[in-house]
Amino acid sequence: RDKMIAVNSFIRGIKSVIAVGYQDSDKLSPYNECVSELLKSAVVLRGEEYFINHPLVKISRGSLPAPEIDSITKNGNSIELKWNPSISNRNGRKNDEACVLLCSDSGETKFFDSIGFRSDGSGELSIPDRFKSKCHAWMFFSNPKLHTYESKKKVSNSLYLGEF
Repeated sequence: RDKMIAVNSFIRGIKSVIAVGYQDSDKLSPYNECVSELLKSAVVLRGEEYFINHPLVKISRGSLPAPEIDSITKNGNSIELKWNPSISNRNGRKNDEACVLLCSDSGETKFFDSIGFRSDGSGELSIPDRFKSKCHAWMFFSNPKLHTYESKKKVSNSLYLGEF
């Protein structure tokens, strides 16, 4: 029960992101698919409390090529990401959109549904002023222009970018 409390507390503010990131489930809803994934791989016990191990969290799962980060530069509240713009498999497209999720330790979230295209090789975002504590970031590619029946090809696996 305590594991479920930790998981639900974490994903409460990112349900819309989960709906995008886990849209290719045959058996479960995107929300339940994500809960299952988190329970299996991202919940850890510290002392007598369960916590989310942020680097192990997957906020998306699909067959688009995942981001390959070349560099991350933080300057004040601004974060610049540079990624490899090449396409490593046939599912990738130049117009795949780079999406970033920020989650602060105090529960604030911000989803950037497009900071650029795969072919751009870079994008920039700003950490909102309302974030009063450190935040964790994940990136994935999404291609909302693909047909519904190609839902697995609409997103990549997410990549944990670190703590800012």
